[in-house]
Amino acid sequence: MTHHALLDRIEQHYRFDRNTFETYGSSNVHRGVDKNNERHEVTIYVPEPEVMKDAKARSELFEQFQRYNSSHHPATLPVPYDIVEIAPKKGKDGMALVLKRATVGGFFGIERDGGGRSWFEGTNIPYAQRQGAAVAFLDGVNALENMDLRLPEFGVSTTQVVPDGNGVKLLIDLVYFPGTSPLGRNTPHEPAFTAPERVANGSAQPASGPDRVYSLAALLIYFLAGPVGFAKVFSAPEVTTKDDVLPMLQNIDFWVNRAERKVGIDDTALRAATDNEMSLDLAALFARATSPVPDDRFGTVDLFISALRNTLNVSTAPVVGTGLGVAGMGTGMPPKKSKFGMLTAAAIGSVLLVGTGGLWYVDKLEKDRIAAERAAAMNEAAEVCGQMAATFETLGETGFATTADWDALVADRAALPPPDTTDNIRAAVRDCPQINARATALAGDYLAGLQTALEDEIAFAAENPAMAGAPALNDARAVAERGDAADLPIAEREAGIITATDALVAAHMAALQDRATALAALRDEVAGIWSLPADANDTGPAFDALGAAAAQDTSAPALRTLSEAQAAGESALMSGLTRDLGAQRQDLLDEIADLRASLGESAQWSALEADIADLPNQPRALTSEAVQAVYAAVAQLQGAVGEAGGQGAQALSEIAELRDTIATLADGAGQAGYDDVDEWQTAAAAMSELPVNPDALPRWADLTTQLSTLDAELAAEWQAGRAQCDSFAAEYAEQAALLTTWDEAQALDTARTAAAQVTDGEADREAFAACAAGLPQLTAATIRAQGKSVLNDAAEAYAAAEEVAGLTEIPGNFDLAERAAELAATAVPETADALADLRDRAADLTAEIAARTTALERAQAQRQRLASEYEVLTAGIAETGLGTHPAYVEAVAGFGDPDAVDILSGNSMLAEQNATLRKLVSDFDAGALLNCTFEGYDMAALVVRSEDLAALPAAYAPQEGSLDALAGQHCVGMAPVTLAEVQAWGDGLQPNQAAVLTEIAATTQAETSETATNISGFLALSYARHLSEQSGEAVCLVPAPLVALISQADPASAGVEMTGTACGESSVARPFYAGVDTAAPLEAPTCLDGQSRLSEVGFRLAFGAICAGE
Repeated sequence: MTHHALLDRIEQHYRFDRNTFETYGSSNVHRGVDKNNERHEVTIYVPEPEVMKDAKARSELFEQFQRYNSSHHPATLPVPYDIVEIAPKKGKDGMALVLKRATVGGFFGIERDGGGRSWFEGTNIPYAQRQGAAVAFLDGVNALENMDLRLPEFGVSTTQVVPDGNGVKLLIDLVYFPGTSPLGRNTPHEPAFTAPERVANGSAQPASGPDRVYSLAALLIYFLAGPVGFAKVFSAPEVTTKDDVLPMLQNIDFWVNRAERKVGIDDTALRAATDNEMSLDLAALFARATSPVPDDRFGTVDLFISALRNTLNVSTAPVVGTGLGVAGMGTGMPPKKSKFGMLTAAAIGSVLLVGTGGLWYVDKLEKDRIAAERAAAMNEAAEVCGQMAATFETLGETGFATTADWDALVADRAALPPPDTTDNIRAAVRDCPQINARATALAGDYLAGLQTALEDEIAFAAENPAMAGAPALNDARAVAERGDAADLPIAEREAGIITATDALVAAHMAALQDRATALAALRDEVAGIWSLPADANDTGPAFDALGAAAAQDTSAPALRTLSEAQAAGESALMSGLTRDLGAQRQDLLDEIADLRASLGESAQWSALEADIADLPNQPRALTSEAVQAVYAAVAQLQGAVGEAGGQGAQALSEIAELRDTIATLADGAGQAGYDDVDEWQTAAAAMSELPVNPDALPRWADLTTQLSTLDAELAAEWQAGRAQCDSFAAEYAEQAALLTTWDEAQALDTARTAAAQVTDGEADREAFAACAAGLPQLTAATIRAQGKSVLNDAAEAYAAAEEVAGLTEIPGNFDLAERAAELAATAVPETADALADLRDRAADLTAEIAARTTALERAQAQRQRLASEYEVLTAGIAETGLGTHPAYVEAVAGFGDPDAVDILSGNSMLAEQNATLRKLVSDFDAGALLNCTFEGYDMAALVVRSEDLAALPAAYAPQEGSLDALAGQHCVGMAPVTLAEVQAWGDGLQPNQAAVLTEIAATTQAETSETATNISGFLALSYARHLSEQSGEAVCLVPAPLVALISQADPASAGVEMTGTACGESSVARPFYAGVDTAAPLEAPTCLDGQSRLSEVGFRLAFGAICAGE
């Protein structure tokens, strides 16, 4: 990340001028503010661009940033505010440290206070306060030493003096981060506080220990000298600016000249500091630290600070001043005397001579007397005013600080004069105790008032039953009992009383508000259930007042208002409830009187009146449970009265309904036809004897039940009788044709007549009995008729089977004739079991006939398929040479006649014949029927089909049918004759066969194979004859059509093959043979001269029937 990019990143959070900075150490220091909180002024340390380019410098500076950011920081150092780390590895891409500035002014540029004065214009800062600030300042120096971040020099550009109440603080404003030493710079140093040797030799080299001791001691001397002493040190040059600071501070040349003018510092500063109460021991220590000789100084800043602390008798931790400091009148240590008392003039002189080499003289006795008196007065003032300040500090944190008495006390304290004179100090000794005593007394009165208020609240809360035993009430009583314990701190006593009072008021108010809420909820609940008219309801105003009181604040006075409103609300609510309950009780009594008048006297009316008399006049308490209990009792009685009246009316209504039911039953009985039955007429006559009143309801119910039961029984009887007659009629109608056919209908005439009578509406018990008797008769007649039908159907099925040709030849499960005879001899069945058995045996016969018929049909279909397959096989064989092959002729001669046996045996015979033919065809196609083994020349069977020959060009068949003889199997050479085979033949020839040997010698070998080329017809025919004589088989050249067919599947490597097919003007004297180009076998063959030697021409041999006649 570039330097500008890093500044851009920082500007996202901080506002600063990137072009305005100081170079200090390895950083550019910018002043700015936090954008999120512009009250926070910050100092931003940005690494110089050269530092970011050096890995070691960048790493060391980042570690120093981290060390400062994570270390302890005394109040005199800037506070870590932020560390910007752009990349995770030691700020590789960019880093910056942000420190929060403690204040804005500088060492000599303190801002004006409210009075318009500056510190240099005469504000009197006591020496003790300045010395305390100097000691605190050393904590920051020590902290930087421990962090290994030593300031090279001390001056006004790196240190601030800032206001602190009526005093000042000395702060380190700029922290020195050296990074890598050669790169670290120290631009903002002050020559006035630079050691003389560094001024003389130049300040380019890092400051050593003695150099830094000189710088720190010089800074502290001028700080402790104060503004008056400071003015004595230098004579001011002419004022050239409008700044309020001494103009000499604007002239850097003056400081340089001042440092070069003499070695060491002028003793005027030490003299002025001693006049302002610096002890002689401390002056001697400063004289050593600013010695012009470096070796005479302390070796390190640590040693100097340790010696300074020992001289002031303070610990390493800063000592916070007491006494006047508590009241804001100064902090720090009083002047310290030597252990030998005040130094003598000679001793002072010796110190000064040893320390500075100058002349220093003081009026010892007078100054010591004045200092002693003033110190004693200051100590006494510090003690008594410190007590007052402590009292004010304690009371300022209590509620007493909000009273008018407090404001008066603060005004009296502010009127105290500053302790800058002895008279003022004595006035402080007199006035501070008086103000302190008055503050203590007024604070006591304030506490007594709080105690009284607490006791009042305890008494009022005790009157509320809801507060009995409440923790807040018990706690308040405990606080009230210990409230007179004066030994307790006032803040603790006040906090205890206020806490207890607030808790008690809150608890009491919460209890009252809970009760107010409960009453309001109860009033709303009651409004929904009571019957009190609106004009008689006086709870509205009472509860409006209660709601207003409950909505007030939770202060103590509001408790009384809320309590009174609750009492009024409770009284109004109880009165309304009493009136409403009385009205509802009277309504119940009136309703019972009406029931008695309309329904007559009853014991339950008197019982209900007694219960109403027992109702309470009002709830036992104003709670939801109590009110609901009373109204629940009223509601229960209202329900009981209503229920009693309803029961009487219901009884009369039910009697009317029962009478309607009986009338309906009577109508149904008349329509059904059983109203003249004796038992029905007897029950119906009893209805005229029953009265109509609620007490007779059970008797009406009994009669209705009796008639209903009788009606159900008679209805069931009539329904069953009608159902039997309907069933008989339906079954007879279903079987009528069958029964008539087989003469079974006449026996059922009686039952048929009864069923018809019932159907016509003349139902009676006699007709029902006839139908019931006729049903089993109908079943028996139906069984007999069905048995006769089964026997007849079986006889007809067997007769039809005898007419089917060949059916009896089909094997089966039993003999059909025997089974048919058994069925014909069977008697007509009388029972369902006998009928089922007959049906099973008849079904077996018909199933057997059907199975044999199906088997016959399947055999006939199989015969048709096998015969068709036989015809196809024999027709295909006739188209090939297989038809004349001995194997085929022999196989066919052994075939039997399938028609000479039964159809099943004939089918088996024909299937075996077809399998034999398929095997012959398969063997023929595979060449398995021809033995092409030939010693001395590899041959194989070639199967030639008529369709293969028909696909050849017409040039191979000059005459129609000339190729038919080539169909079949032939033994032909697997490849053309090779040169090696020809040469092996020549090796066995005699010399007298010179012509053949000459031809053999001229034979060559093809370039791409072993085929013999450069041959003649004479050589090819001679080789064929040689093989014929040797094997006894007819050997010849392969005909041209076969060479063409072979070349289509496997082109020969010789290019052109001479065939055994004559062509052109061929004769015995001069033969010509067809030559086939194996690369283009479907083109017309060429005619080759059989007596000439033919270059690149080979030949292929065959043997067997194809060579017959050669």
